[in-house]
Parts: sequence; C-alpha cells; structure tokens
Amino acid sequence: MLDISGASEIPVTRLFGRSPAGMNATGESDLQNYYEVVQQQQESTLGPILDKLLPIICMSEFGAI
Repeated sequence: MLDISGASEIPVTRLFGRSPAGMNATGESDLQNYYEVVQQQQESTLGPILDKLLPIICMSEFGAI
C-alpha cells in the first residue's frame, strides 16, 4: 500500500480510506500537502491550455473577449 501511495503521490489515508497511524496523527498535513501538489499540477498543466482556450470560447459565444 505504501508503494502504491508513493507512486501515485496520494496519501494512504486518502487512497485507501485508512485512518492515520501514530499518536496524535490526524493526517491533516498529508492532505494539505496533497492538495497543494494537485493545485500546482493544475496551474502548471491546465493553466496554459485554458489561457489559450478561454478567449476562443468567449469569441465563439459572445463575439468578443
């Protein structure tokens, strides 16, 4: 499970629905890091694509940007 979680960059608590192990473990930091990685990947991968696509959609729909 740890190998799969590491390869997919998804925390074990999120991927398998397991509760965090250890004393005072809440898993909040794991989820926060996961959400930051997802946000960074969205901005770096989808951002440039949407910057090109949205003006085209607006021109098609409204006739102007």
